[in-house]
Amino acid sequence: MNEQEALRQQIQYLEAQKQAYTIQLQELENASKEVEGSSGVVYKYVGGVLVQKQKDEALKNLEEEKGILKSRISILEKQEEKMKNASNPKS
Repeated sequence: MNEQEALRQQIQYLEAQKQAYTIQLQELENASKEVEGSSGVVYKYVGGVLVQKQKDEALKNLEEEKGILKSRISILEKQEEKMKNASNPKS
């Protein structure tokens, strides 16, 4: 396998990671909407058990998770861009 093929495979891996994170982010967005529309108490699935949480705490946790995913997506986009530039050197 040559260097160009290795770069292409790495780019494909990064794209797959980014897609997975984007899907997770969309799921968190949907969960946030559901929690916002709920009454003051929500339930979170933890280790096979439903645990009661306050709405505000649940929303805060969802926002933190969304922030982490957005950061990861941004990092992957930067890595992907660097690899694409490396695989297509300008003459």
